[in-house]
Formats: sequence, structure tokens, C-alpha cells
Amino acid sequence: MGERLSAGALDWRDWPSSNVVDSMITRSARPDALESLAEARARLPILMGEPIADRKIVQPKERSLLSAVLPKGMRAIAIDVSERTAVSGFVLPNDRVDVLLTTADAGTRPVITNVKVLAINQVLGQPASEVSSLQGLQTAVLELDPEQAEAVTSAAVSGTLSLALRSIAEGGDAGLVNEKPETSRRQITIIRSGVAARVSDD
Repeated sequence: MGERLSAGALDWRDWPSSNVVDSMITRSARPDALESLAEARARLPILMGEPIADRKIVQPKERSLLSAVLPKGMRAIAIDVSERTAVSGFVLPNDRVDVLLTTADAGTRPVITNVKVLAINQVLGQPASEVSSLQGLQTAVLELDPEQAEAVTSAAVSGTLSLALRSIAEGGDAGLVNEKPETSRRQITIIRSGVAARVSDD
């Protein structure tokens, strides 16, 4: 989802006329489809060899481009970043990151872990034609659940947010981390799969 239908991604194929339905894009109805859809993106997963339907794609000028690729129940939140706070520009759309908060009095701590980067600046998805890093970073758009979105928004006013790039081999342990200092040791609330647990940092 979100991948651009660039040149070579689409082709005309013969299809039994008895199996053609109104939602399919046909050469007789739209002979310029290969050109007109070159900048479109996948709204839903599309398999190789599958007939393309309008409901599965979205054009860049449509206002629903980002919301079309955002899973149900998730939110898109933008945070300010720079080359220093986004791994020198090597954080790209579709990467997974940890969000760290740095404050003058408490140092650096994780706010959320293992979340997806939807976009960097205005670049959505990760086309093969994109270079391996992005320059002139200003914003990163993250895919978060409502509780994670609240945690990031609150943290943003407390200090500087940074992105820590995760290995592509890692996955699964997404969670919300909320640290609260106590008298002799810190207690950390970790929420995974909707279940909260309190643990100490010792």
C-alpha cells in the first residue's frame, strides 16, 4: 500500500470478456490508462497479475492519498526532524523507528518503539527510484495508534524528539513506553497489545 505505479508496473493483458466487470480498467474505456496512472499509488494491496480497479488506487492530487494508505484505527502524526535527529537522512518511508525524547533535566529516553514511518517531508512510500537518503529534512510522518499519538504529541513539547532506525530484521515488539521517576528508582509503564505492565528499571 502506498507504492507508486511507476513505468513498467502496469501492462495490458487479455482477459475473458465474460469475466470483465465494471470496476476493471479496460483499454476500450481508458486507452491512456498506462500513462494517466503512472503517478497513482496503491490504496489497497495489489497482487502481480491482478486486474486493476479504481477502488484500489489513488491519484496524487486526491486529498485522500495519505488517509487511503493509513490502516483502520491508526493515526498519522508529523514531528519535526533534521539530519541530526533522523540518522543523517537515512530514515526513509516504510522504515521502522523508535522515537526518543531528550530533555535537559532527564536526558534521553524512549517514548515509543518500533513504529512505521509513513512519509518524510512530502515523500510517501519508498519508490525504487528514490535515492538511499533524503536531504533537507523537515518533518517525519509516523503511523501511530491513538495512545501512541498522544504520547508523541505530549513529548514534543517537553524536549527534542529523535528517530532511532531499527534493523529490517527486527519486528513485533511495538509498544508505548512512558517513564515516570519515583523516589529511588524509575517505574516504566509498557503497553503492548493493549495490556499495561509496570516494571522498574533495575
